[in-house]
Amino acid sequence: MKRLKEALVSSYIASIALGIVLAQGLLSLAAIFLEPVNRLTVKVSSRALDQDLISNSEIEIFDLPSLIVQLARAALFIGVSLLLARWLYPSHMAPAATPEPETLEQ
Repeated sequence: MKRLKEALVSSYIASIALGIVLAQGLLSLAAIFLEPVNRLTVKVSSRALDQDLISNSEIEIFDLPSLIVQLARAALFIGVSLLLARWLYPSHMAPAATPEPETLEQ
């Protein structure tokens, strides 16, 4: 495992993979907020066009199961990216120890 970790870190594959996973998590998080806006836009535009194909009663603005799935997906991607970052770069994640200043005794 240590050889794999060193190979991933030294070839920058780890940082690229970490960025992709984190970006996917952030996009899933953004989709949580954008999906109700999209549904509302469709509902308003269908009402404005007075289409019979899409009735206003069929479109729900807040689809709770879909929002829960998106939230779980975002949490999973962000959690995996944090675990990957802690495994690959443990020295960068730990808080730096501040040295104690030496006092001059007189």
